[in-house]
Amino acid sequence: MLELPKILDSHSHFCLKLLWKSCLDLGSCDNFSEIWEKLSHLKKGKLNLAVGYHNERFALDKRDLEKLPPLVIINYSLHGFTANREAIKLLNLNSIPPEQAMLDVWKYWAANEIEEDAQSFRERAVEQAKQWSDLGLYGACDMLSFALPIEFENFYLENYYPDLDKRKVKIFLDGSLGAKTAAFTRELLLYEDQQLYKILEESTEKELAIHAIGPLAIEQILNAIERLTQRSHKIRLEHCQFIDKTQALRAKGLNLILSMQPNFNRDSFTYKTWLGLELAIKNNPFRMLIDEVGFQPGKDLIFGSDNLPLGLAPALETALFGELEEQRLSLEELLKGYRADSGHGTTLYDIDYTKKRASLHKRREAKF
Repeated sequence: MLELPKILDSHSHFCLKLLWKSCLDLGSCDNFSEIWEKLSHLKKGKLNLAVGYHNERFALDKRDLEKLPPLVIINYSLHGFTANREAIKLLNLNSIPPEQAMLDVWKYWAANEIEEDAQSFRERAVEQAKQWSDLGLYGACDMLSFALPIEFENFYLENYYPDLDKRKVKIFLDGSLGAKTAAFTRELLLYEDQQLYKILEESTEKELAIHAIGPLAIEQILNAIERLTQRSHKIRLEHCQFIDKTQALRAKGLNLILSMQPNFNRDSFTYKTWLGLELAIKNNPFRMLIDEVGFQPGKDLIFGSDNLPLGLAPALETALFGELEEQRLSLEELLKGYRADSGHGTTLYDIDYTKKRASLHKRREAKF
């Protein structure tokens, strides 16, 4: 048993987790029969939102979806979706790029949730903050907030919004590995080069979190930042799983913050067949970033979970016992990257060095 300080999750989805609870969850379905059983109870005349869908496990026939009430099914990675014509018409999604359309779906769902019962939404948010605290978090950065800011008594929440008129903005440059939309080819980039440069040029007073997983998305944002003649904003690069050493040196020179997910080390094996071994082993090159380029955990290299899954235990397992040496982190590096602080309390973990497993032991509050 090991007692560790509570952590700050630098990349989470607090608001989406709240909204998720009111959606139809397909994540537990093991076959088509179970999926269709859940889809048979959709509400008529209003939008139905299903989440947790694994498109690589189940390929739904879109013709069958047309027989159902308005329905949007979102990929478990939160990137990529399938919608029938009724839903597309309801949300006016016809001429909108897929990633923007997905954000519009969540905005619509959030607005309805809050409009229906704002007080209940806030109460559920407070309860969720307590649950996250029990998992060992003292705070989180919500990377896609669609709701009004909610302040908590003993939980810190920093909100980034998918709207350019906010002070803290989340911008997507590509998709995800799960949806096979990470930018390994140029056609998967969500912005033209000049379009992205213009956004940065007009956002000098904002704090930006830039989603860039594939190498071409990373290259695009570095090129755009290097073109700027004036830059006063704080820029974080989110995920940057396939950053190479040349790009890392440029990012370091530009004083960028890399916000990464140690639990994504598993992607090297989850998507090995699709990526190919040569590319898969380049995922999350932490040792290169720290030992060769000089990124410092907790300063310009920060860690989060992306809720896949939430908490320190999964990151402990993949960072300490990862099969690829290039991805491993020491316990000290991991805690620094998660900006651990015992002043907010501690949490107990069970770490089995023989079986290479880590898990939450039980809740414990210890104030110092």
